[in-house]
Amino acid sequence: MHSTIKIATLAITLAASASSLHAVLIASETFDTYNLSTVDAGVVTDPLQGNNGGTGFTSAWAGSGPGQVETGAPGFTGNYASVTSSIFDQYRTFPSVTSGDLWIAWKAAWGSPAGSDGSVGYGILGLFNSGGTQELVWVGDTNGQGDQLRSTVAGVGVNHFTITADAVYQFAIEITNIGAGAGQSSVNIYSFNNAGELTSLRSVTGVTINEVGRLRLWGGFASEPRFDDIYIGTTRDSVIEPSIIPEPAAYGAWLGAGVLGLCALRRRR
Repeated sequence: MHSTIKIATLAITLAASASSLHAVLIASETFDTYNLSTVDAGVVTDPLQGNNGGTGFTSAWAGSGPGQVETGAPGFTGNYASVTSSIFDQYRTFPSVTSGDLWIAWKAAWGSPAGSDGSVGYGILGLFNSGGTQELVWVGDTNGQGDQLRSTVAGVGVNHFTITADAVYQFAIEITNIGAGAGQSSVNIYSFNNAGELTSLRSVTGVTINEVGRLRLWGGFASEPRFDDIYIGTTRDSVIEPSIIPEPAAYGAWLGAGVLGLCALRRRR
């Protein structure tokens, strides 16, 4: 009897593992490995430029505006990337993706510039080819668009909704059929909640994307845009599941697999 229970348990474990067998996490950046030691405008910070935190990336943060790592904003656990003055424009590379699909998920918020009318300043997350010569997709708040969350895919911009200052949002980008040829790729942009449930914001087909390999963050004008919990992977589960609890349906699938394993064992006996 005990051996039967052990085998059934093993079957459930294997089934759970199989569901994420092909879910590969390529790189992640939670900004929690940085040593915050500098005080800037009353905020304890550490420069983002030149730092090499996170996992899986092939270069340190670099760019024309240094940015910084901060802590203490409502809705953020631990550190996050931001700027309290001037601008920041930082990028880093990850292992080049030349085929299949790519997902990226992250958390973002936008503060209000000092002395403003309450509108939020700008801050954007974007994906490029490794060399930085081809802008593929970006999502965020931009200059000249009011408080609108905006995305640009293949050079075409669309506004989505009005951003609330200091509210925390979670977004994901899915790029499919990378390297499949002219007009064969697609880009899907989502928001998602703490249960990992996706809400579609935009879907664009007929896009040509041959390679993805660079992450870029930029923003500023004292608006304190914040970015955190950036995950880059090959599937939805690889970038969203690290921070959520599996849905009940998943447990049901694992239990079903365990029952099948138990039945198979009994047949052999």
